[in-house]
Amino acid sequence: MVSAVTDTPASRRRQAVIDQAREVAAGWSGPDAPASWWLTAALLDALADDADLLDLAEQIDPEKLPALLFVACVCRLVRLHPTEPLAAMFPRPGETQPPPTEDFSAQLHRFVLSHADELLALAAAHRYQMNEPARCLAMALGVAAGVDPHRPISLVDVGTGSGLGLHLDRYRFEVDGLSFGAPGSPVLLRATLAPPTALAGLATSLPAIRRRVGVDLDPIDLSDSEDRAWLLACAPPEIGCLARLAAAISVAEQHPTELVRGDGAALLGRLLAAAADEASDDTTLVVTDAFTAVFFDAAQRAAMAGAVDDLGRNRDVIWVSLDPLVPLGPHGTDSVQGQRVPPELVERSERDGVFALLGVVRWQGGQRTEQLLATVHPSGTAITWLG
Repeated sequence: MVSAVTDTPASRRRQAVIDQAREVAAGWSGPDAPASWWLTAALLDALADDADLLDLAEQIDPEKLPALLFVACVCRLVRLHPTEPLAAMFPRPGETQPPPTEDFSAQLHRFVLSHADELLALAAAHRYQMNEPARCLAMALGVAAGVDPHRPISLVDVGTGSGLGLHLDRYRFEVDGLSFGAPGSPVLLRATLAPPTALAGLATSLPAIRRRVGVDLDPIDLSDSEDRAWLLACAPPEIGCLARLAAAISVAEQHPTELVRGDGAALLGRLLAAAADEASDDTTLVVTDAFTAVFFDAAQRAAMAGAVDDLGRNRDVIWVSLDPLVPLGPHGTDSVQGQRVPPELVERSERDGVFALLGVVRWQGGQRTEQLLATVHPSGTAITWLG
């Protein structure tokens, strides 16, 4: 007698964690990824392969992205217990990336099970909040492609975390031999580009930012040691990412910005209205979101799009989005902005794992246009222009 395959809420929840881990691991550290990304993928793959670790991850609120939050909690615990053997496999600022080891999965298993209660307490107290500064390069290109560089902008960043995405004009950027941005900035963000000549003719000078405000469900206070430690825990454990993050934090500390606590989708209309009231007639309103709208449900994404469209009928506004396909996971098919996604990109997501779409929705003179500009590696360090 052949037993039927069980399909229960518990089994579906477990499979959702496995799918999330596999999808993100494949996207972050594919065959062409630098060797330094091995640990990011290894943490997620080990979770997907280990029944005991999955038992723990399943106890995390499914709305909190259990696979990603699980890894962030591991990274935080490693820094809280630096003498544990597993800690030697994690990078430290100013050092090189430790190489892979054959016993990594076994060491992770032992470490997590010995700190299981701590891990679950961290997961209950936090949300997954990754600020990868390198993503700001793609966002800067999106802004440059969507606005008149001679007109100032008022910037609203949704899902801002610690507000690092509010400082686009304070970073330096290099892509395909092209340099732009703030020449004296301590933050240098680089990315590879395909095809190499994709940006020929694209103006990359950024406009002046007259006003900037970020909104987040749980904003990170960089002056709070625990908040700062959690931001570091949510960063991929890759030495380049950690260096970029440290530099961007230094800039944010020098230039405090307004961070609003609340649901970005629900508050966007109010924040845009306030920005419009304060802005001069020649100011373009700019909404940015990097890996935020992908975590909204359909109603929240509709509210976000509606806020942009409502204002855009009477005022120039653009929405620059850097988000994976929705729903997040191997079955994503749609752009968070509702733009048509070519079938080959859907197939690529299913085959190769998560990547982000750089999309722009623009209202100018009461006319609405939209465009998918590029696909971007989750780290922001590799961009493929779509023409």
